[in-house]
Amino acid sequence: MVTKTATKKAEVMTTPKTQPTVASSSELQKLMAEDAGAGISNRPEDNLIPQIKVLQPLSPQVLDGPGHVPGAKAGDFLLMGKPVSGSEGFWFQPAQMEQLWLEFLPLDRGGGFIAAHEFRAGPKGEPIPPPTAKQVEKFHYVFPNGNECVHYRQMAGIVWQQGKGLEFVISFKGSGHSVAKAWNTEAGRVGRLPNGQQAPLWAHLYHLTTSQRRNAQGQWYVIDVGPAVALDDDSLSDIVSDWSTAYHIGKRLHAAFGKEKVAEVEVEDGQQKFAM
Repeated sequence: MVTKTATKKAEVMTTPKTQPTVASSSELQKLMAEDAGAGISNRPEDNLIPQIKVLQPLSPQVLDGPGHVPGAKAGDFLLMGKPVSGSEGFWFQPAQMEQLWLEFLPLDRGGGFIAAHEFRAGPKGEPIPPPTAKQVEKFHYVFPNGNECVHYRQMAGIVWQQGKGLEFVISFKGSGHSVAKAWNTEAGRVGRLPNGQQAPLWAHLYHLTTSQRRNAQGQWYVIDVGPAVALDDDSLSDIVSDWSTAYHIGKRLHAAFGKEKVAEVEVEDGQQKFAM
């Protein structure tokens, strides 16, 4: 005997369902364009750009123990927790470089980012620390309250891999300032426009790798910046699929830097580090 309930259940299982209409990707793109940016906060506290780090011989990521990253070794880059070979490197589209002073709580008091202070330069371009900061050693200043004050250069840009770009920041301090200054100088010399004006920073890509430096105090790794390559160069066709899109992405990051974007702040290797 078949009950009415069983019959009804069978009908439900065998009756074909109406398939929903699938919108094309072009229709989705149109809808997204109409609502571009909706729901996304542009407040500084809600936007972080991750930093690119160069792993050193004593970086936690290369040592056994907490923070170790499988496969990571000294001289590698670290991008969002993943090691990238320092000898192979990657392509980077810089968008904005600026300088500032950053105030940190000392590590023996817990560490942590406190505030950013406006950068001022002397007649020869030398960095002038905030009025109350006193120098205690080269590249190192301290406020009267004991907080540390460190001079940074920051390069914001796009890492391009297989036609996809992601925003990152590279921070330079101490001896790293010489690398940043040389990079900025080279960027100002390449790709001059017909009228002699400088091309915008984001109009070129640079292949970044690392190399080892040594002195009496030890060894460390620094970033090597390759020659500038124009976005529309054929050699970049597999890296940047559409140079026009890459140009506008770089331009937007340039405009947003320091306004809508906030850097990632962290403590590593016993030193406070700030990116962007």
